[in-house]
Amino acid sequence: LVISVQADDIMYITTKTIKIEADKIMNDVKKREIPRFRHDPPGQSVVSAMQNLIKIVDSSGGIVEVMDPLKDFRIQEIDLKSNLLKQQDLLTIIEAYDTTSPEFTQLFNKVYGVMSVREELEQCEYLCSEAR
Repeated sequence: LVISVQADDIMYITTKTIKIEADKIMNDVKKREIPRFRHDPPGQSVVSAMQNLIKIVDSSGGIVEVMDPLKDFRIQEIDLKSNLLKQQDLLTIIEAYDTTSPEFTQLFNKVYGVMSVREELEQCEYLCSEAR
């Protein structure tokens, strides 16, 4: 199973690093795409990478230390710095909400449905205006 990760899929960057053999992992994945090798066990490089990831999560009790963009990247640009501060403030506000309650889930699903329809309507209106 290969998962493509886009920039939008990344929420945090951890301070931990692991050494992997990317070429060997990619070759292993490509080899197991061949029907004859589909059921072969993962190669040693894949197993090693997975074990290191599991070790990081297990050793930290499930809470992995993440990088702070303001401190760890030493950002000097004022606009970017102010946007990151706003983002951190918003994340603090969001974390205060109880997102596990059934009422939140129901409300979120309802709002998400309405917003999806609204986006689709705007897209249709745009396409109709282009056709004229």
